[in-house]
Amino acid sequence: MRSTDKRIKEAFGQIHADEEMKERTKQFLREKTDGYKKKRIRSYRTWIPVAACLVIFLIAGGYWSFFLPTAAIQIEVNPSLEMEVNRFGRVLSLEGKNEDGERLAGELNLRFMDYDEAVDEILQNEQIVALLNQNEILSVVVIGENKQSQDMMAFVEELEQTQHNIDCCHATESEAQEAEEAGLGYGKYRAYLELKELDPDITTEEAANMTMRELYERIRELEADGDTQTSTGTGGSGQGKHHHHGHKNE
Repeated sequence: MRSTDKRIKEAFGQIHADEEMKERTKQFLREKTDGYKKKRIRSYRTWIPVAACLVIFLIAGGYWSFFLPTAAIQIEVNPSLEMEVNRFGRVLSLEGKNEDGERLAGELNLRFMDYDEAVDEILQNEQIVALLNQNEILSVVVIGENKQSQDMMAFVEELEQTQHNIDCCHATESEAQEAEEAGLGYGKYRAYLELKELDPDITTEEAANMTMRELYERIRELEADGDTQTSTGTGGSGQGKHHHHGHKNE
């Protein structure tokens, strides 16, 4: 009997020990689980600033990309304008390059417009329409050295075919810079260089005060004089050089 009682007590003692072990196990798991949660929380908190910086970087990068000029279009008739275009074909700015251009730029609201729509709006401006109807010549120059500028050039070449008295050409950034240093837009600068070959005394200041039509008419006059002198002096056929200025008269 005593032996049986002893075994029963030992059995209950083991059960008690098992309960204590269970409690210890639960306590151990609580500590470990709680610690894991804290580590996860700390881990999340560590990544929050990193994620925020990444978002700011992406936003800033997109902002920088949108407001970075990648090409430009100059439009000259007597008002002289230049619009900067971003990689998405949107107008970032419109600047008047002379007094008439500054006044016209102040009247137009073209910012963030597609460049082709902006060019169309300039061509539909009352002042520009009046000048073209007076047979003035309008120069459109695409400035850039990338695929985008090639696409823009294709657009303005279509204008040259469908609109009267429009002269279009392409210029690199260095060529445009050279023209700007001379105080001229590239379209007028190109005509000035052609005129200077015939009249070395012409100055950039004089060219700046001439319209595109006046420049081209002066070129034709000097070419005609040269042809006449050549024909008279040599008895030749009287055929001189033919220059295509890229404009059409109606």
